[in-house]
Amino acid sequence: MRSVVGVVLVGLGVFALAAAALTRFYIAPQMVAAPTDYYKVSRLQATNASYFDLSSLQQRTGATINVTSTVRGDIKAADSAPGNTAVWDTTTVIQDLSRNYNVNITQQRLAFDRRTAGLKRCCGSHVDNDRNVGMSGLGLFWPLQMERKDYQVWDGSTRRAHTAKFSGTETVSGIEAYKFVMTVPATKVPTTTNEVPASMLGRPGSAQVPVDRMHQATVTYWIDPRSGSP
Repeated sequence: MRSVVGVVLVGLGVFALAAAALTRFYIAPQMVAAPTDYYKVSRLQATNASYFDLSSLQQRTGATINVTSTVRGDIKAADSAPGNTAVWDTTTVIQDLSRNYNVNITQQRLAFDRRTAGLKRCCGSHVDNDRNVGMSGLGLFWPLQMERKDYQVWDGSTRRAHTAKFSGTETVSGIEAYKFVMTVPATKVPTTTNEVPASMLGRPGSAQVPVDRMHQATVTYWIDPRSGSP
């Protein structure tokens, strides 16, 4: 039986998800479609964080972690894309500042309908250069005029869409927002390390044993129902 190792601690996982959420597009109510020339850089920092270092197969604690997420619209790709399509490239870099070490780097290209926000499979869309990924649901942009219903939302870690369930309303910064909760079950995801020392799993000996990398999360979104802004 293959052993299962959670390579990123819960605290860092939640932090990375928060960074991903902050890369989403904030639109004014008067806008009718997502722009093709969008550009935004978001930065977050966590102190006293913990993570699993894949390069040394060690757990690191007490780290200062920076997450930098960049979203850039590809105008030329949008101009040649079918229909009313926007194409956005995203890069998320997670860094341990105390060690000057890149914990993780993720890149995505997402093509989507500028009004409905539905993802499209075109224009070189990919996750970490894997162009065989069939993207679906909502990505970095939410549709205008949100409804009180469940939505399918893309998760780049598991490379599939999951249901974000409508969970009522809450007031956020004076705005009555629609609340959606998406549960991502434990899912095997790609990894660069397929084996670890047996001692890491509490087993005797120094032999390498096969492991899987798993991702699991609960993500909450608050959306302005008038504009679709997270």
